Amino acid sequence: MKIIINPWVKDFIEKTPQISRSNACGWLIGFRSSSDQIVILSALIASRYLETEYNYRIPDPSELDELMQIIPSNLQIIGIFHFKPGSQLKITSKAGNPEKFYKIYSGKIICVTNIESTKFYQLSNTEHSEMDTYYHEIPENLMKSLVILFNFSLTTEINLKLSYLPQVLSDITSGIDTALQNNSIVLHKSSIIAESLKSSKPYIFKNGLDSLFDPKTILKDDEPLSSLLQSKISSLTNPETYLSMHISINTISNEEEIQKRDKFTKHLGAYGSFIVPCVVLLNLQQPQMPEDVISTLITQLKGELTYKISRSMIKYSHNRNGLLILPPESHLLQYKNVLLNVKTHLKKVDIVKKQFELELVENLLDLSYFSQNTLPDIEEAFFREDDKLIMYRQKFSALGKLTDKSLGVGLLQALEYIHKERGQIESIKEVQRLASSL
Repeated sequence: MKIIINPWVKDFIEKTPQISRSNACGWLIGFRSSSDQIVILSALIASRYLETEYNYRIPDPSELDELMQIIPSNLQIIGIFHFKPGSQLKITSKAGNPEKFYKIYSGKIICVTNIESTKFYQLSNTEHSEMDTYYHEIPENLMKSLVILFNFSLTTEINLKLSYLPQVLSDITSGIDTALQNNSIVLHKSSIIAESLKSSKPYIFKNGLDSLFDPKTILKDDEPLSSLLQSKISSLTNPETYLSMHISINTISNEEEIQKRDKFTKHLGAYGSFIVPCVVLLNLQQPQMPEDVISTLITQLKGELTYKISRSMIKYSHNRNGLLILPPESHLLQYKNVLLNVKTHLKKVDIVKKQFELELVENLLDLSYFSQNTLPDIEEAFFREDDKLIMYRQKFSALGKLTDKSLGVGLLQALEYIHKERGQIESIKEVQRLASSL
């Protein structure tokens, strides 16, 4: 097995001990390009660590779930890296077996550095082997991040006596396969996505995502996805092209009737409108079959919806006599060689608190089946994201310090925007401090 690595990744790994030698560990992002070859595109420092009995740490696997939610679904966390002081870069015990600390990463690549030397190992349950390593710049014409935007409108009915976010999710995901087969896909061209490749402004927020649906950007519409992937693949390789699809799901047979029901009924309408961006990495030298791209897209879209709906805020709407589903907003951030899809709520802190207090009063008065045990805790849903944002802050700051100052500053500015929208003054100051220190 051989491994091809961007030279900047090796440089990044060997410089991480400059930040903190004991915390110098992280994640390798890549894909298997053939049965005997792996490509590593990018690397992220770890924000959480596991202690070993020796003078080093390895990444905490509890961080994996969050990372898998932000990278394209046909990429993988292919392995880990960490700093191991001393001259012996081995991952085995005296008996020759892989150390117990690495067993949780069986099947992944283990990269070990002591700054002077860096080695890569492939690890199985009981064996290890050093990998043949080749450092090459990844050609620009090798990979292309294809962005597909889904504009959802949702109208459904829920039973307040049950756990209703799973009800909403079930209604949405059950129609995904059919929608992708039957709905028309639209081919667009806009400079917004290509502009985000520049390190000075490596992000696309809600306003940018909304503008990507502008009719003026349309190159071709009214075509099934499978047909477009078969006939227009050369168009999709253009950095400025992307796809969009509108999906409307309505499981209510008579919306007027549900709005006329007595306000103390246990059944209630739920409504939502939101954009879900997906990113599929195209290998331009080894084009995928259309059915493989669609399968990848379905998996990713269902994963995105599961993440968003399960973390949604709920607000009672007196105008519609129902519940509004408010999922986290998506933000596309161009990290080094990888397009990240970071998701977070953007309501300001004071508005969240006031809204939460009002709903406890208004909804308990209006809806007999609502209680403090079942009403979604909006304030908690908002604040539990802070640790996640701190995690990104650490990763972007490390990138700026070690290998790419301008990109690190640009990504920290993206976090500054998010904190401004959330009304978090102290977090804004901390992000600005980190950016100015680069």
